[in-house]
Amino acid sequence: MGTRFGPQADIDMPVLRVYVALIVVAFAVVLSKLFSMQILTAREHKVRSLKNIIVTVDINPPRGDILDRTGYPLATDDNVFALLYIAPLAITKQQLTDDELDLLERLGLQRLGQLHDLRTSDYRKLRDAGFQDLSVLDQELRSRLSWMASLPATDIALLQNFIVKRNPRGQVTSWENPGNYYDLMRVASYLKGVEFRDMVSTLKAGMKRVNRYQPVRVVNELDRNQVIFIAENNHEFQGFYVEEFAYSRKYPLGMATPHLLGYLGYFSAENDPEWIRRMGYSDNEYVGKDGVERQYERLLHGIPGRRDIEVDNRMAFQRIVQDVAPAKGTDVYLAINKNLQMECYKAMEGRPGAFIVTALSEGHEGEVLAYVSSPGYDPSRFKEKGYYQSLLDNPYKPLINRASGLAYPPGSTFKLVTASAALQKGGFAPGSSFYCPGYKQIGNYKMRCHEDFGHGGVTLLEGISKSCDVVFYDIVLAMDDDSNTLHDYAERFGYGSRTGLDLPEDARGTVPNRDWKRKTFDWANAVDRLWYDGDKANFAIGQGFMNATALQVLQSASIVAKRGKLYEPHVLIATRRDLQIRHEKPNRPRDMALENKTLDLVEQGMRMAVTESTGTCRTFNAGATKALKVAAKTGTAEAGRGKADHSWVVGYYPVDNPKYAFVAFFQNGGSSGAAAVPAAKKVLTYMADNEPIAEQD
Repeated sequence: MGTRFGPQADIDMPVLRVYVALIVVAFAVVLSKLFSMQILTAREHKVRSLKNIIVTVDINPPRGDILDRTGYPLATDDNVFALLYIAPLAITKQQLTDDELDLLERLGLQRLGQLHDLRTSDYRKLRDAGFQDLSVLDQELRSRLSWMASLPATDIALLQNFIVKRNPRGQVTSWENPGNYYDLMRVASYLKGVEFRDMVSTLKAGMKRVNRYQPVRVVNELDRNQVIFIAENNHEFQGFYVEEFAYSRKYPLGMATPHLLGYLGYFSAENDPEWIRRMGYSDNEYVGKDGVERQYERLLHGIPGRRDIEVDNRMAFQRIVQDVAPAKGTDVYLAINKNLQMECYKAMEGRPGAFIVTALSEGHEGEVLAYVSSPGYDPSRFKEKGYYQSLLDNPYKPLINRASGLAYPPGSTFKLVTASAALQKGGFAPGSSFYCPGYKQIGNYKMRCHEDFGHGGVTLLEGISKSCDVVFYDIVLAMDDDSNTLHDYAERFGYGSRTGLDLPEDARGTVPNRDWKRKTFDWANAVDRLWYDGDKANFAIGQGFMNATALQVLQSASIVAKRGKLYEPHVLIATRRDLQIRHEKPNRPRDMALENKTLDLVEQGMRMAVTESTGTCRTFNAGATKALKVAAKTGTAEAGRGKADHSWVVGYYPVDNPKYAFVAFFQNGGSSGAAAVPAAKKVLTYMADNEPIAEQD
């Protein structure tokens, strides 16, 4: 009997051997599974990962529509196909210069294809041979690259610098293959109307916005034939992918609405891609850059979707793995009447200036029915090569917003303010008499009236209707308070402050006085900082330092029509999401502390300007079959030495129950009777037969 060791000594040896065998087998099974999972399966996954990867493609959401008050689309999205490209790592790291891009175009498709097949070892041999001695290459390569021997020395140098990247110490840091651009050039050559240079520029700009493996949109719109061609030859185009959820913004009224609606563009280059994503945007998405598109970006912008696609190791599309649909943005309704907008646009005849119409009728006060800055531009064409530069080069500067973005001397339209100050605080009566010999002697200067031979004896109201400058020179000089009263009344009429318009461009303009001049010209000598009688006289007739936007001039007439009530102008009247329409809150006015009796008299002078044979607005009803009951005031403002005067007319209609205020402004348009009044007459005649605000509104 064998020796026993403790309690386990009672177990028979045969049984123990069985236990041990079972344990060994169990461990073997476990080890086998672990080997299968960790080694064999890992290899399989590794091989598969070398073949295919999943790339996430952002799906841009359609923007909300911008509609006029009747539901007519002013800006809407068209579904288009775009071309995306997942650039190889070599391209994303390449800092391509304009000279190198020129070189690629000169080399052409066939030569880029031959360079594409070269290995780094081949480039090393070429470098050692100075890129000229091809004998260092094998026979086949010498034959294929024989064209290099005929390249000019400048191109050889460019090619060498393109391929061999060195640090400041002259050490080689990397090798760049020009052939990496072969696929881009090949696609451009197949797609008619697509330029290789444009694709590269778009790619380089896009890569600043996206992360690695994120596709970049290199062609914004593909036609049907291009889409079919790419789909049928997908295996030929490595890294290219057709995006069917792309959108192109369309503006049906074209050049009639750009300063109102704005345009779209990418985020600025300095915006961090991660910040853009946190803001709820995709990398390839456009954003509003001006007008309504910018003002109501948060409403118009939708929620991006996502598509996960599988591509092989050549970045060729394989299949769609998953889709998350985007959500459209909110539709916005504007107060604009598209027919009236077009009438105002046509009345401008492409000349620099502005035409605005707003509503005065109860419940619609401040609604902007037409908003035209001329000349315009077509925001749909911003993606066209050279279009933006052509706008910058245009001598008439169509990008300038002349409706509310830039201030000009309002000229005699400002006399409504001076007359109100005279009647309410200056101690003048409507029948106060003045004498106009054609000028006013102020110090050493003769301040002239627009009527060279003078108006003779005139009353204050006749001064409004005839626009006699001398009347208003006399008024402001008689006040003798450094123009503080006139400055105060200018502010009561809304000058010198933003109007509150819900668009990005809403300039303040300038309302001068003694303090303003002293602060503004603090760099000048003491004499030039003084406030002279000539400054006062110019201020009284809307000249000199006085500047205002066309919208501010319109607001001054609206205050007369609404008897001292100032309503903020606005373009948005309603929004629509998920078929639910929400109307904006009614506009509450500000009381500008102007007496009704004062404004009654000012209106009388404006009405005389239209009805009297000597009135500056008399042509409103000349030859008309139906008289227009308009209250209006013209303005002809000097624009500087050697330049034609600015032409203005402002007013409201109909005078007995004002429904609409209007302003027409022609920059360097000459006399108001020749430019602004005829344009306004066309629009008001149209409005008389076509109510811009329908009864159901």
